[in-house]
Amino acid sequence: MKCIIIDDEPLAQEVIEKLAAKVPFLEVIKKAGNAIEGLQDIENLKPDLVFMDIQMPTMSGIELIKILNNHRPQIILTTASPDHALEGFELDVAGYLLKPISFERFLKAVNKVNKLVNGIQPARKQEVEGEPSATHFWAKVNGKLLHIKFDDVLLVKGMKDYVQVFLKDRKIITYLTMKRILEILPPQDFTRVSRSFIVRTSSIKGIDGNVLETTVADEEIIIGSTYRESIKNEANKWLK
Repeated sequence: MKCIIIDDEPLAQEVIEKLAAKVPFLEVIKKAGNAIEGLQDIENLKPDLVFMDIQMPTMSGIELIKILNNHRPQIILTTASPDHALEGFELDVAGYLLKPISFERFLKAVNKVNKLVNGIQPARKQEVEGEPSATHFWAKVNGKLLHIKFDDVLLVKGMKDYVQVFLKDRKIITYLTMKRILEILPPQDFTRVSRSFIVRTSSIKGIDGNVLETTVADEEIIIGSTYRESIKNEANKWLK
């Protein structure tokens, strides 16, 4: 996970950077000495995780969170005072670390974020005749983890930093990449047809030129140029 540290105290920045260096999946890409600089770094670098001090001059960490717009990373608040804990969690931060920060508490917080940073995690796998299998995944929607069955997924639509998942009975939006959801969905049941769409093959009704017709009636799906040949080669098998 790519991380940014936002803290007006150089010593505090150094402490967090050293703790992060002990965790293989963390990479500190930038340190900022105030919230204004930190806001620019978040918008420009689009980190996965931000370690943010609360009490900073000009703009506090809480105030910064409230104005985040284009990119909302996971946030772990760091502070010497517990007074703002409730407000931080009301803003759906991923963690809250009181200074001085021990490595044990730091590791617990970042492990939690590592499970949620893509907004979705595979279900616990069960061994069936020696082969791993899974029937569902967990999606983070509006701060809640929802249990989603693979069988209920008809279509996935990419939306910049988010994806919209079309289920049999509803639609949800969750924070993850198209690449990540491709890794999670069963490859025998789903295929990517453009940069913006992944479809369940059983939901495909037909192909009209470069338009894919599916059971999701309100979405027009244009087959991407790099996918057209392979999809048309497979079409007869899908449509049997």
